[in-house]
Amino acid sequence: MGIEDEEATVFLDQEKTEDIGKVLVEDEITSKQVTDELTHKQKLIHSFIYFNAFAQLGVVTGMIGPLLWELASNTGTTIEKIGIIFAFRASGWMVGSLIAGRVFQKFNSSGNLILFISLFTSLSISATFPFVHKLWLLLCLNGVTGVIMSFIDVGGNTLILYIWKDKVGPYLQALHFSFGIGATVSPFIVGSLMKLLPGRALYSFWIVAGIGILSAVPGVLIKSPRTGDKADGEKEGKAQGRWAKIKSRVLTVCIGLLLFMYVGAETSYGGWLFTYAKEIYNIPDAEAAYMVSGFWGAITVGRLIAVPLSAKIKAKTMLIIDLIGSVLSLMMLIFFERLQTEFCFGV
Repeated sequence: MGIEDEEATVFLDQEKTEDIGKVLVEDEITSKQVTDELTHKQKLIHSFIYFNAFAQLGVVTGMIGPLLWELASNTGTTIEKIGIIFAFRASGWMVGSLIAGRVFQKFNSSGNLILFISLFTSLSISATFPFVHKLWLLLCLNGVTGVIMSFIDVGGNTLILYIWKDKVGPYLQALHFSFGIGATVSPFIVGSLMKLLPGRALYSFWIVAGIGILSAVPGVLIKSPRTGDKADGEKEGKAQGRWAKIKSRVLTVCIGLLLFMYVGAETSYGGWLFTYAKEIYNIPDAEAAYMVSGFWGAITVGRLIAVPLSAKIKAKTMLIIDLIGSVLSLMMLIFFERLQTEFCFGV
């Protein structure tokens, strides 16, 4: 009986192992089939949801700079003191970026919902800025907005990458092109209100919040694609050799540093350009806001051109060309800082 019991136990263990193996295989197949089941049309619909989210992200990012003086007046402070608003928003963005990835990973079948909630919350908080008359409160709200905006940033990039996988190049460029559209439109709205309603440009927060929230509603009605699990990343990591892991980590750190410097320069320049044009060149407020719009518009045109180019030119080559162009533009701004025409061209 002892031998028979042992044989029965072994048989049952084998059956359990086979059952577990079947479940794991089925789960893996189901995970892979999620995006494969999406038709090309469905992928495009999801992509446009993310494009809209990034456009609204650009709107909120692009309008703070032109409204900096009115925000200072509204809170009874100076332009020097309120400038720290950029640091508060950026700090919130960094903290939020560390959290957002884990949130989208844990709730990997609710990406669209998280994106909508983040968009709704950030726009709603921005709509309260005209009512804020204390600097400390405005800074805190901008810190919170930075955290929430990072969810839109991380979520949009993650979801569109998961949908298109190795064909994501043009769609990723289009995603950031959408950000540029929003950042171009918002200073234009601010400049127009400065002309139509002098001293009431803060109303632009209400305009963009209303339009943004309404445009985001369709996104929450569409079921989100299920992104990859943590286990998928662990399997991929185990498949790499030791040297490949080291190279991958070094490359990740280098790319992170590059983006750290690029995004910092881009947002800081866009945020302070209005004040620089107003103070150094005595450009009227509305025209200075239009100049900010032109700056973001130029970035947007570059990203539009990059959409077809990304399908034909290697990323490394494009990056080198971009860096050379950026250095030339900065040199023009440095050497011709007192000449208004050259300054505008450099911008």
